Amino acid sequence: MKMISPQDETPEELRGITEILEKSLQPHPQEEVPPMPDDLRERLRGQYGDQQAASEVKAPGLWAQLKSLFAQPAFSGALAALVLVGVLMSLLLKPDPAGEAEQMRGKTTGPSSFTAIILFDLDESQTKAVMESGYFDSAHLHPVTTEAELMDWISREGQSIVVNGATGEIRHEDGRQVPMPAKESDIADVVAELLAK
Repeated sequence: MKMISPQDETPEELRGITEILEKSLQPHPQEEVPPMPDDLRERLRGQYGDQQAASEVKAPGLWAQLKSLFAQPAFSGALAALVLVGVLMSLLLKPDPAGEAEQMRGKTTGPSSFTAIILFDLDESQTKAVMESGYFDSAHLHPVTTEAELMDWISREGQSIVVNGATGEIRHEDGRQVPMPAKESDIADVVAELLAK
């Protein structure tokens, strides 16, 4: 096979080849690039051969591999879904103060569920009847024996109900008061009614 060198080409042939190559390298956005003519392709193959120079391929480093992993849409979507599941689980497992009130027999709602119930000067059986009634959370029940303790609880911030055995009445902080029932088991019912209103 005869090899053709650029010296053998005429300037007109070289100009035509140059124009075709320029068009194939930088096409205009609306221009269609013509395919390379078969005779030109054969001449270039004959001149430069079919073999491409083997280049040494380096394996990407760890940082490049991690960067490409994070760039993949599948990984990004899975990571976003995992974060969303974590946020939803934290919201669903969050303790609800209203849920604690529902577990008590005499469920109360609103601010009354944080009302301190002060048991003052009650005998042992009356205190036990209120404490074991199941209407109230034990953290809200406060038996006191002296007037100093009673005044301390009343002066604290928040609502309170005083079950006063000395005066024989049950008084809410907002001014409502009812006489204390004679039957021990009814005391808790009256307090629960005051909390519910």
